[in-house]
Amino acid sequence: MRLARITISPLGSALITGDKTRLLVNFPCAKIPDMQDLKYWLALSRVTLLGSVRFRRLESHFGDLKNAWEAGPGELKAAGIEDAPIREIKDARENFSPDAEMEKLHRASVRAIAWNDSEYPWRLKEIPDPPPVLYVKGAFQPEDERAVAVVGTRGPTTYGREAASVLTADLARNGITIISGLARGIDGIAHRAALDNGGRTIAESPTAWT
Repeated sequence: MRLARITISPLGSALITGDKTRLLVNFPCAKIPDMQDLKYWLALSRVTLLGSVRFRRLESHFGDLKNAWEAGPGELKAAGIEDAPIREIKDARENFSPDAEMEKLHRASVRAIAWNDSEYPWRLKEIPDPPPVLYVKGAFQPEDERAVAVVGTRGPTTYGREAASVLTADLARNGITIISGLARGIDGIAHRAALDNGGRTIAESPTAWT
């Protein structure tokens, strides 16, 4: 079974699992974080109030996010961060270990991809609020460049079930990757139809990877 999974958390991160092949995509980017800087991306992505806009402010102001993680309130304010996120960053520093998070990823055979990495899907980066970090187990495949999202109700009619199955099966037979959620109903029908017809699916769930 060739099944990939994307798990996007409310904190702005995501987990992708799937076959171990690589898809390299290119887009304009700033400095790609090294392993030492990456752990601070993971730490800051756990701060609920740091969406993509504030993340970009930190990246622009500090360069390396290690400096942002260790910054005091005055420095964070100078970067355009408001009082509430600053308090949350302070709480995160007291309760979260970047090194421990990296170790957890290593034990789970999970990689982290920041949005400046060439493996970060360029279409995902174009949405209004892209997650700064993706958690990846396995990798994208080249055919994922051609993908269609199939989503719908958890309680479809008989016609809806048949239509979703037929349409998805046809797409899968033509090499289109199917993207859907992990709910019952249309989501599950789409995944099953794709897999039954030799296709590949990517499943998205709005929960953290841990």
